[in-house]
Amino acid sequence: MLGVAGVVWVTLLVACVGVNNCTASATRPPNVIVVNIDDVGTEQFKFYGSNVSLTPNIDAFEKEAVRFDNFFAQPLCGPSRAALFSGRWPSDTGIIYNKIADMALSDLNVSRAECTIGQVFKQGGYDTAIVGKVHNFIKFSGRFDSACGFDMWHLWSRDGHRFFGADVLTNIGDETTEGLRAFKTAVRRKVVSKQRRIVHDSGLYTPFMNRDLVLAFLSRHATKQRSSTTAPPFFLLWPMVLAHGTKEETEDTLPKPGASPEEEFGLRIQVVDKIIGKVLTKLKDTGLASSTVVLLVSDNGSPRSDHGWYKGRRIQGGKKINLVDEGSRVLGLMRYPAGFQHSVITDPVSMTDIVPTLAEAAGLTIPEGQDVSTGESFWNAAITGKSTRKKRWVFTYSIDRSPAVVAQNTQWKVTNDGEIYRRTDFFELSLQPATTICDQGKNVLAMTQDLFRKTIDFGYSFTMPGTTTTYNSVCQLVCNATTRLPECK
Repeated sequence: MLGVAGVVWVTLLVACVGVNNCTASATRPPNVIVVNIDDVGTEQFKFYGSNVSLTPNIDAFEKEAVRFDNFFAQPLCGPSRAALFSGRWPSDTGIIYNKIADMALSDLNVSRAECTIGQVFKQGGYDTAIVGKVHNFIKFSGRFDSACGFDMWHLWSRDGHRFFGADVLTNIGDETTEGLRAFKTAVRRKVVSKQRRIVHDSGLYTPFMNRDLVLAFLSRHATKQRSSTTAPPFFLLWPMVLAHGTKEETEDTLPKPGASPEEEFGLRIQVVDKIIGKVLTKLKDTGLASSTVVLLVSDNGSPRSDHGWYKGRRIQGGKKINLVDEGSRVLGLMRYPAGFQHSVITDPVSMTDIVPTLAEAAGLTIPEGQDVSTGESFWNAAITGKSTRKKRWVFTYSIDRSPAVVAQNTQWKVTNDGEIYRRTDFFELSLQPATTICDQGKNVLAMTQDLFRKTIDFGYSFTMPGTTTTYNSVCQLVCNATTRLPECK
């Protein structure tokens, strides 16, 4: 019996009869691309209420995609990207900050299970690749093929510059492969080395290098899928190095003399949009667009040195701050022309939900030994345009700014410091009395109970709302009938 994904594949096959550039088959699941933009908050996008338009290509993409208005990520690159890889919270993985120089694998609750997203697709018969920046997961570079499930990788090593003259960890080509043309040829021919190596991209602009490798990867698969209905589908994970960055730019995007940091950030966002636009055009021109699920997300909010706009109001970036939308509410768009049209989902979703969502989209199961129990698929919501999710809240973590742990849904935010806020609009919070937790019914109390558990797992103490009493172990919360405050049973 076919599930939702299977029905979509057959529907696509019927629709493709007589169409020369159609690339799907009845037996081939959809191709999947995940693009993870670095350090760009929702205040930068017109469709999220911004007053400026820096991203015409992403704006056009949004009109064809399912838009998630409450997509949450961890407010910092490392923990956020780890959640995408693993489908697990920072309290589960132990990846709670960006510093990796002093982070030994033995210090983390990290194992083969943390590389879930690549394993899901590799064990499902997909051709897999990853290009860009993985942050803490660079520690696993020696096992990207065997443990993480990626056939091909090309990743910033986190040593030296990230834009010009970057040191890149790669298995593309062999020891003699050098220069952009040679790398593109190796990608098209799928020439990979069993040994990882560091390549110095002297004179190359890393974001454009990555873009061209992605284009070469798509060219190879477009040719294969046009020529054979048995050609495998592909999975491409593209965690970008932009728009986070310094003044290192290309000649055609250098800011004007005297440009402010905010103007420089806006220019980098425009470069991101142009790069993504070229890839989307490639998908269309090669006929891959109709058979490819494309997910665009950002890993956390914008840097605090930058700002955007919402309904005419200036919004400062909130990176590292997990309580506010400026830090943890991020871009979330998913397009699949064969499966669904534009719609808007308001229920909260998070990075931990990506692994189970894409597994369901591809009709795959989570490999044995992989633990993604914290994530919940939002695929059916995308297919139907309606929310059918059971989970009604998500968690964000921070060791840089208090509070350490926040549970939040579309309306409420509860912190491990014992405070509760009502979100009256995006980027607007109103502190509420502690009795709100009990007055709003079982849902908010259950969210607080779950927050209590996650806080202790994270290694922090939990302050009982309405009191100054802290707890270092979990108890069962109930509402006191007299005080209307939560308390231990």
